[in-house]
Order: sequence, then C-alpha cells, then structure tokens
Amino acid sequence: MNAEKQTLTDDLAFLRALAEGGGESQRSTGAIVLAGGLLYGLQCFVSAAELYGLVQLGETFSALFATGITVAFLLLMTWILWRSRKASEGGVVARALTAAFSAAGTATLAMLCVFGSVALREQNLTIWLLYPCAVFALQGAAWMVAWRLRRRAWLGVVALGWMLSAIALSATIGSPLYTVVAGAALVLFLAVPGAIMMRPAQP
Repeated sequence: MNAEKQTLTDDLAFLRALAEGGGESQRSTGAIVLAGGLLYGLQCFVSAAELYGLVQLGETFSALFATGITVAFLLLMTWILWRSRKASEGGVVARALTAAFSAAGTATLAMLCVFGSVALREQNLTIWLLYPCAVFALQGAAWMVAWRLRRRAWLGVVALGWMLSAIALSATIGSPLYTVVAGAALVLFLAVPGAIMMRPAQP
C-alpha cells in the first residue's frame, strides 16, 4: 500500500512539473528574445530602407550600425542573465524547452561556420544568404517542439511562421525584399513571442 501511495505521489509530482511554466526564468528568456527580435529586426528594416533608396547611410555607418546592434544585444542579454541568475529553471517542460532552444542555438553556430567558410571559399554571396534561411528553419523546429510540449496554439503559429519565413527568405535572395522578409519574421516570430513569454500569467 505504501509503495502504491508513493508511486501515486511521484506520478502526481511529475504531472505537476509538466504543467509548470518557466516562471521568472521564462520571463527572462522572453526579455532576451524580445530584445533580439526588435534590435535585429530594426537592423533589417534600416538595411531595407537603404537598399530601396529611402536613406543614404554609407558603408562606414552601416558597418558601425550593425556592430552597435550586436553590442547592444550582447549587453542587454548579459544584464538580463545577471539579473535572473538565481531564478528557478521551472518544471520538466520548461527545462525541455530550454534544451531544445539551446540545441537549435548550437546548431546555428555550427551552420555559421559551414555556410561562412564555403561562401568565402567559393566567393559566393548566395551561399551566405542561405544561412539565415537555415537558421529560420531551425527556429521553426525549436518552436515546433514547444508547441508539441505545451499544446498552445500560438506556439504552433510561431513555428509555422518561421518555416514559411525560411521559404520566403530563400525565394527573395538577390532582392531588397530579402531584408524586409527577414525583418518582419524577426519582429513577428521573435519579438512578439518574447513579449508573450514575459507575461506573468503565461504558463
């Protein structure tokens, strides 16, 4: 009887852990995702404005602007991670999601080396422009895992959005529309989900 009671207790604890949200850890992750989506989305839209001839920035300013975006993001991420260093990791699902996105991030770095080295060797810009397409597809896969675990409709929408954005991005290589598609995807499927994740009541 005691063994059965202990088994039941363990099962209930496991189910409760599955239902847990990420808590403060999830909100911190949401803040990082929101910042990344807004900053890099802004960079894409500024680049699009220049390509369409709406503004004249010059190569030096463009390079400094792109560097500033990355520096700003790294500083924000460091600050957010430092503030949330003692936050709970959440339940089983929260940890599984963290693992999925961490795996996608690691694969993204590997692909950066792959696409970057081949593009340099072949002196082919198109090869390099395929890299963001692959990154978007990986993001879609990570969000698909989130949808399968949490069964929230908006997570499925985000996953599908990333997949479609990857296809749309590949179709616009060589066109100024490429940066518009990239910027829209970053805002809609990175910044907006980040804002949703920051909501205290979000599981």
